[in-house]
Amino acid sequence: MIAFYILIALFIAWIWVDYYRLIDIFDKNHLGYVVAVFIMGALSTLLVGPANEIFIEPFGWGMKQEFWNDLLFCTFGIGMIEEVAKIVPFLIVHRFLRSHLREPIDYMVFIAISALGFSAMENVMYFTSYGSHLIDTRSILCSVGHMFFTSIFAYGFILLTFNERYKNPFFLLLTLLLASLAHGLYDFFLMVESIPFGYLITIVYFFFCIQIFATILNNALNNSSYFTYKKAIDIDRIAKRILMYYGIVFLAQFVLITADYGLGQGLVSLLKTIFMPGIIVAVCAARLSRFRLIAGRWNPIKIELPFYLFGKSDRLQEGITPFNLRIKGASFNEIYLAKHFQENVLIVPVSTRNTTIGGARWAYLEKKIHLKNDEAYYITRLYH
Repeated sequence: MIAFYILIALFIAWIWVDYYRLIDIFDKNHLGYVVAVFIMGALSTLLVGPANEIFIEPFGWGMKQEFWNDLLFCTFGIGMIEEVAKIVPFLIVHRFLRSHLREPIDYMVFIAISALGFSAMENVMYFTSYGSHLIDTRSILCSVGHMFFTSIFAYGFILLTFNERYKNPFFLLLTLLLASLAHGLYDFFLMVESIPFGYLITIVYFFFCIQIFATILNNALNNSSYFTYKKAIDIDRIAKRILMYYGIVFLAQFVLITADYGLGQGLVSLLKTIFMPGIIVAVCAARLSRFRLIAGRWNPIKIELPFYLFGKSDRLQEGITPFNLRIKGASFNEIYLAKHFQENVLIVPVSTRNTTIGGARWAYLEKKIHLKNDEAYYITRLYH
């Protein structure tokens, strides 16, 4: 059974390795370095045990179901130790392979791959200890959570390197503390028994993290030194692939539970998976594929949900999931226009009657601009 758990853990990690390969559109990283960092991230789990023996166990520190003790323990006793462990492979890359950190998204990619290696090893241990019923929630909440928490520290590196407003090296210490706190809050909501509806609070908290994560990734892409409007992210391809991958993960969980407990338990588990983890995956797939690429733009980090529940009616701008949640971010797939940017194109009117250009005309996609709500327009020069 452990062989199946290892395969599933590796496949979950691959979902997000492939995701980074799809959004890294300007200057792709060599897959060999990605694999090396993933292995180092998996091995970084070996640092957690000795760190606990040195900094935690001698003081008898642990969860006591006391608010402040547990919050501090989750932040520093769990969060900081694990974040530092995941950061070590990234620091090795920064020291010896710095020439490969050519654009901000490279920082995000390498530190996220390290986090995925750490998460994969952790998933194998949890699946082996507690069974296959954890696969659905850990595949999305824990894997993406580990990437996000560590990305906060990577974002500190990005701001220090690519944004002239941030030049104080102590800013990195602040981002490490924030990463530890973000990680600690996640564990705190799950582990403290006195918190009512702790699992639901964790899911809501996770959605806030997804929105911040999307903003960080968007800023990293916006400030690439290789930025060009001729390249765009294929949002449909990314969203569909994430949904397809997680469909395979959920199906694998169904098969394992059915093999262990029978078809009835397998079907019950599958229905539960579709109801909650399925919705979470749908929101993640939509939000983490919808980027507005604007050269040099640093979007502010806001504490907000990745979707609108009420009040927004611009369906073309915001996009809609099957659950009637309007996902933030650009929903128009610019991949079809970007490849023709600053090139001659043939414009054909949809209607031959309601047109001012008289018919098919050659034109030149001259410039891309962003107007209200950063909605994209292309200034197009018609040939006479």
